[in-house]
Amino acid sequence: MRSNIRTSTSRLLVIACVLMLGMTAFGQESSSLRVARVINETGLSFTKAAENVWTVPYQGKARKDIIVVASVTGDLITLFSVVAEKKDLKPSPEMLQKLLKFNADFDRVKVGIDKDGDVFVRIDLSIRVLDKDEMTVNVDQVAAAADDIFKGLKPHIAAAK
Repeated sequence: MRSNIRTSTSRLLVIACVLMLGMTAFGQESSSLRVARVINETGLSFTKAAENVWTVPYQGKARKDIIVVASVTGDLITLFSVVAEKKDLKPSPEMLQKLLKFNADFDRVKVGIDKDGDVFVRIDLSIRVLDKDEMTVNVDQVAAAADDIFKGLKPHIAAAK
């Protein structure tokens, strides 16, 4: 009798463990699925550009065509916008000094020059704590910073006349 109780108890424990593992595995969203869900919840006009990449258009005051890109890599989402392409820049020590000052002037965002020589604005976020409000605030922040930086760099951008 005791043997049957032990066997039944053991079986129940094994079944419970398997069910818990299965629920955990199926209950967790992948980073990409979580971002896609959060993007849909924001109500922003996102377009899927590629696997794990979305874009949202903005219209700024200084620059009319701002594109914010959301890109998922592992457990991070990077929101960025290219402010000016290298081919359009007229670099100078004054321009580089302005870029450094922008980093101190803006909260949340990084301002820099990427490996292609383009000026960018970017925010990196942990997907683990991402929700629609955080996504919306940060996408808006990238777009606003891109617009302000474009305005400040106009004298150094050939196509910005």
